[in-house]
Amino acid sequence: MSASKALLFFFTTTLILFTFFYVTPLSHFRSPILQKLVLSMLFDQQDDQLYPLAPTLITQDIDDQPVVPRVEDSFPEEDGEHKSRVVVFDDMIPLEWPEVDEKDVVVLGALNFSNFVDGHQFVLVNFYAPWCNWSQQLAPEYAAAATMLKGEAVLAKVDNWETGLRMRYSVEEYPTIYLFVGGSQGQRVSYTETRTREAITTWVKQRIYPTVQNITEPEEVNCILSSKSMVAVGFLDSFEDLESEQLTMASKLHFDVDFYQTTDSNVAKLFNIDPQAKLPVLIMLNKEGVNHTRFMFEGQFTESAISEFISESKLPSMITYSDMEAHSIYQNPMKKLWLFAPGDSREVISTFQEAAKAFRKKILFIHVDSCCGARRKQFASHFGVTGDSPRVVAEYVTDNIMNTYMYPEKLTLTNIKSLAEEFLKAETFSQLHMRLKMVNIIRASANFPVEEDIGQRPTGEQSIFNEKGKAVVLSKGNFSEFISKNKYVMVNFYAPWCQWSKLLAPEYEAAAAILNGEAVIAKVDAVAETMLAYKYKIQGYPTLFFFVNGVHKETYYYDRRRYQIARWVLQKIEEYRPTATMKTEEAADLMLVPATYSQLLSETEDGQ
Repeated sequence: MSASKALLFFFTTTLILFTFFYVTPLSHFRSPILQKLVLSMLFDQQDDQLYPLAPTLITQDIDDQPVVPRVEDSFPEEDGEHKSRVVVFDDMIPLEWPEVDEKDVVVLGALNFSNFVDGHQFVLVNFYAPWCNWSQQLAPEYAAAATMLKGEAVLAKVDNWETGLRMRYSVEEYPTIYLFVGGSQGQRVSYTETRTREAITTWVKQRIYPTVQNITEPEEVNCILSSKSMVAVGFLDSFEDLESEQLTMASKLHFDVDFYQTTDSNVAKLFNIDPQAKLPVLIMLNKEGVNHTRFMFEGQFTESAISEFISESKLPSMITYSDMEAHSIYQNPMKKLWLFAPGDSREVISTFQEAAKAFRKKILFIHVDSCCGARRKQFASHFGVTGDSPRVVAEYVTDNIMNTYMYPEKLTLTNIKSLAEEFLKAETFSQLHMRLKMVNIIRASANFPVEEDIGQRPTGEQSIFNEKGKAVVLSKGNFSEFISKNKYVMVNFYAPWCQWSKLLAPEYEAAAAILNGEAVIAKVDAVAETMLAYKYKIQGYPTLFFFVNGVHKETYYYDRRRYQIARWVLQKIEEYRPTATMKTEEAADLMLVPATYSQLLSETEDGQ
């Protein structure tokens, strides 16, 4: 019985795999190895000829232009002659196509790629897979386009077996087409238009001879918005004025952006440009996903200012890290938030990208696939990231030293946005940590009571609680030494019989738990410790003093609820914190991992 079940499971699994990988048009995922395996199960080999065993298979002459895969070049006919035939699986797309004349398409590989691309100004490269149906459909159109563009641009192709090149340029599906402008380290523009010879030729020529296209009819706008990813639109007085000239010169610096200009107010309205606005007006539309993100130009209408605006606006809200993107990431002076997460952590990645949209041109958001090989794991270790759990790391550079802060909270949209907002304001990571602590306290106070502790990240401070949520009890014997050894200490001088002291007690203990080590929360029984009460001139109960390095600096006179106390203490810590550059010891306490960009860059280039 078990053998029958095993046999049934085997054939059922084979049928499902065959249907998914061979019959469906999901050519991006089809495996030639699996195809051979399945076909070997459906056909029996006798006398070096393949005979179909499945009764549903039919044959058809190649002369009839079949849209099916070739199984064998020759089948025996009844009269003994052999005629070229193929097996037809209904409407399947072929694995083999008529031979294509690719005399003008250059074959590139790891040995000649960089030298060849660096030696030509414009090179269109098709990363293809021989077994991919879409690659096969593209082949004749691509070859024809190569001939049509001969003398203006070079068209080349790279087989998917070139693993190093495929990883270097983040090729994940086939075919993937890039236009390289100015060499392998120059601009790289992705081709996403229709895969016909005419469309390819037109698109490449627009990049070779960039110009600003005029829009005179409103009907043209929908076509542009539906087909173009990055669009710059100028609303001008005239197609012949100085502003049009400046826009044209700027367009020559951005091969990956389609530039348009109009003088028609009805056209401007369709781009959400106010027809009554003072001219000239320039907007940039950058599509991510389904919708375009809109950016408004506010500078002087000059070539350099326009070009800088376009460069900033065309950056994606979130960059997916790759070797190709490494240089531009390292050279960007903006503060950075890194998400280290496996590629299948779609919810976290989507949340991170959504948060990034609110901080364009302010913070660089970067996603690193932490499960993408040993090199990525080694790269993540420079940021203190280990394991596969998603982690967000804030990073900025001073004097070529990379400083990082690992965010300890749950990666929700609200939390990531709060991190980014406070990261923009903070000058050091000590300050960032305190700001985030304050944000958590404000949130918690809005939902009082809250049971969980705020800020669970360990710090370099000495542990100061006998029990969690309990303030330290001080007396004459340990008071002076204790407040001298701890940088920030809040002390409550209370009287056990005092009603106000009794009301404060649970809130004060809760404030200790909320602060969780940011400052020492202590208490003194002023009735029993009369000498301390006399020394500090305690005249009423409760009295709350704030000490910095053993010196009484502030007295707390305010709201005696837990969150207000904790918030005030954090404000005082920030106020009395030295403003000098962060020290190495402090960096270690804040989970900083010093490294240099030159080190990371050299490892990227060496392929370690």
